[in-house]
Amino acid sequence: MKKYLVVSLFALALAAPELRAQTVVASSTFDATDVIINNIYNPATVPYNNERDWRYRNTGSPSDRDLGQTFTLSATEQLKAITVRISDNNPNSLQAGVYNQAFTLRLYSTTNVESLTAGDYTLLSSTSFTFPNSGSVNRGDFLRLEFDSPVTLSAGGYAFMLLWDTEGGADKIVKLHHSGAVGANYTGGRGLEQNFGTGAGDVRPSFAPASLDNATPRDLSFAITVIPEPSSYMLFGLGLGALGFLRWRALRRS
Repeated sequence: MKKYLVVSLFALALAAPELRAQTVVASSTFDATDVIINNIYNPATVPYNNERDWRYRNTGSPSDRDLGQTFTLSATEQLKAITVRISDNNPNSLQAGVYNQAFTLRLYSTTNVESLTAGDYTLLSSTSFTFPNSGSVNRGDFLRLEFDSPVTLSAGGYAFMLLWDTEGGADKIVKLHHSGAVGANYTGGRGLEQNFGTGAGDVRPSFAPASLDNATPRDLSFAITVIPEPSSYMLFGLGLGALGFLRWRALRRS
C-alpha cells in the first residue's frame, strides 16, 4: 500500500505547474494546456495577411508601434503565460534585428476593455523577456511568454502591451497575426496599437492610452494560460490514489 501511495504522490508532483524564469517558448504548435482564453486563429480560416506590426524602427516610416490586447477575466486567476502568434504572410514577418533582443511585457488593469482612454488603466507589472535566437523561431510560430511566478488577477478587465526595450541599431519588426475583423472575434476585449513617430532617435514614451489607435481595433491572435485551481490537482491525486489502492487490493487477493 505504501508503495502505491508513494507512486501516486510522485505522479502528482510531476503534474504540478512548471514555472520557468521569464521564458519565451517558440513553437510551431499551440499548447492549449490550461488555456482559459483562446483567440488563436487557424490560417486555413483566417489568412496570415491579417497582421499588425510590433516594431521599433530607428529611421524612416512607418511609425514605431507597440502592440497589445485587452481581455476580461470572469473570476480570480493565476496568470501563467500569454501566447501570441507570428504572421506567415511574407519574409519580413521577422526582421533580423529582433533576435536575442530584450523586450517588455506590461500588464495593466482597466475599467474599459473596449475603448481605453486616459485614466482608464493602472500598471500592474512590467516583465522583461528576451526574444528567441534566429535558429529557434520561425514565421507562423507561437510565442509563449511564461512568467517565473504566477500573477494573481481578480475578475475584471486587463490589457497587455509588448514593447521593445531599446532602439539598438537594426529595425525590430515582428508581424503578429490578428483576427482580420473589428470586434467580431474575441468578445470582452480589443486589439491595441500605439504609434510613436517616424524619426531617428525617437524617445520611447510610457504607455499612454490617449495615443492608442482605436480606429481599427482588430483582436490579436492571443491566448491566456492560467494555473488550475488546487482542487483540480486534488482530484487528480485522489484518482491516482484510488488506482493505487485497487492495484494493491488486487495483488493481495492474488
